[in-house]
Amino acid sequence: MTYNPSKQMRIIKSIPRLFDILILVIAAYLFPVSIDFSTSFIIYAILLWKLIAYFSNIYFWVSYMRLVVIFFRLGVHFLSFLGGLFAYIGIFKMPDLSREQLLHYFLFSALVIFIIHLLWFLIIVRYNRLINRRPLSTLLIGNTPQIFELKAVLANRTDFGFRVDHHLKIKTMKSVIAQIDPKRTRVIFCSLKEFSEQEVVVLQKFTHNHFIDLKFLADLDIVFNHATIQEYIDYLPIISIRETPLERESNRYVKRMLDILVSLLVILFVLSWLYPILWILIRVTSKGPAIFSQKRNGLNNQVFHCFKFRSMRHNNSTSQATQEDDRITPIGKFIRKKSIDELPQFFNVLLGDMSVVGPRPHMEAHNQKFAEKTGTFAFRHMVKPGITGLAQTKGYRGEIKSDEDIVNRVKYDIFYIKNWSFLLDVKIIFQTVWLMVFGDKKAY
Repeated sequence: MTYNPSKQMRIIKSIPRLFDILILVIAAYLFPVSIDFSTSFIIYAILLWKLIAYFSNIYFWVSYMRLVVIFFRLGVHFLSFLGGLFAYIGIFKMPDLSREQLLHYFLFSALVIFIIHLLWFLIIVRYNRLINRRPLSTLLIGNTPQIFELKAVLANRTDFGFRVDHHLKIKTMKSVIAQIDPKRTRVIFCSLKEFSEQEVVVLQKFTHNHFIDLKFLADLDIVFNHATIQEYIDYLPIISIRETPLERESNRYVKRMLDILVSLLVILFVLSWLYPILWILIRVTSKGPAIFSQKRNGLNNQVFHCFKFRSMRHNNSTSQATQEDDRITPIGKFIRKKSIDELPQFFNVLLGDMSVVGPRPHMEAHNQKFAEKTGTFAFRHMVKPGITGLAQTKGYRGEIKSDEDIVNRVKYDIFYIKNWSFLLDVKIIFQTVWLMVFGDKKAY
């Protein structure tokens, strides 16, 4: 599980993306590849750059990353970009395009972008304490020479952003877990040599449920049933377990772009005219505001205010709506049936608290209750909650009538998180629209 940085840090880390696009545009003006300045070439270059970046991962930086890794990724990226630029001649059948100017365009862009990335890495990542003065509370587990070497490295290299608060040398996993404070611990480094594969699985489940970043010292050859990432802290090899596709920054970027696009379309072309109509209908049929907010648990279990069109009469109950619930107003019955009451949540999406697709967020009062029904419930909070989700399209939405309902809902949520793809999001969106138009028997 990857630690999710603050919004401020995410904004700062996104600045090179904007600089890269700016440099690609400026270079096109300085080194025009044809007599007639081509806007299509700029669009092609930007899209090509973004496509290659999706695979080269040049925007993924951590404080302990070595410069050689940065150089290698940028090198692979630049070579791929150069090949794609010359492919422009054949794709658009432009034999008269100046290859010399095209090469000058590439060399200028690559040089300036390389310098920007290098400086940004040195300032923002390598010396991240200038921005984030609170290093991550870190726990070491194990009694091997490698774990003591790591402890010494982290003590000397405070710029890596880890603060070792505890070092547990007990060899039984049960005793280890009993001494972990999940409210304070952010990262755990564990030696693989001293624990069985079953004990490691137990530790994985514990860290997942408490949002702790788990890393292993690569001091034992072991085959995991999950995707792994090998990285280095100074000279020590470290294995991180990648549980979900959305732990990759490029995937989160793609998903965020889809969220912004869809939410803007809905707000501009649906809510712009629907909101005034519903505001009148809701206010006329019952007392209270047209839109209300509820506290719900989102990414990393953090609380946010979820917006909805009010479909019930004012009440202080925290119980879920039932099929014949007398709290529901006449207009509320219709908007709940068509899921229109959820539309204001597109503002939550635009604000970054929610995604269009993801596990549905629950009220705080229900979260603990549902968590007791399944040990994997907290896994849902690894990603942003959604307006709709895979579980909802499979019939597990609305009222929880039995333990089986919540177990199956969590099962589909976890499947979605572990198997996320852009096309899966698009599929779920279309299935949701279909259910809104033609009806969903569990919508009440």
